[in-house]
Amino acid sequence: MTVDQPFNISANFIKQYYINVISPIPVKALVNGTLTSLNSSWVNSGTKIQVINYTYYVSNNERLVPTLIPSNLTVTSPITVEIKTVTQYLVTINGNSSWHNNGSTIVLNANIPFYMTGKYIGTYNVSPGAELVVNRPLVENLTETINLPVTIGIGALIIIVILGVVVTRVLLHKKRP
Repeated sequence: MTVDQPFNISANFIKQYYINVISPIPVKALVNGTLTSLNSSWVNSGTKIQVINYTYYVSNNERLVPTLIPSNLTVTSPITVEIKTVTQYLVTINGNSSWHNNGSTIVLNANIPFYMTGKYIGTYNVSPGAELVVNRPLVENLTETINLPVTIGIGALIIIVILGVVVTRVLLHKKRP
């Protein structure tokens, strides 16, 4: 284009602001009503952002649960969108599973008859009453076995009582004329 006479130029500008996204999980958001992955980027002024609260599964046994997400935002200046999460691990005790925060503690209680002994077999192989710190997925199953010393002791006591009764009857029977 050759300029050989005066002309007007109109320029329209859209103001943008930098959005800094800090998150250990991918951030899903509605940006002006459209579902998108939100990353650090330049965004038009007036853009509406609604961060979606969801649990991110690292694996079947580990997940990250948001503990802090920003409320609905309208971009009018540079902002930082920060998502904080807590790591949870799947804990399975005797086939019952539940999620527990990293660093939390659980106690492996069990009601075991006095003539039995119990042991949890799995991740740690511990006795009932053990306190475990959850820092990875856990699986523990209670196994019970007969407590031989107690069972033998009870059996011996029963035999002694029976022998005592028999001996007493024999002795009492012999004393009679």
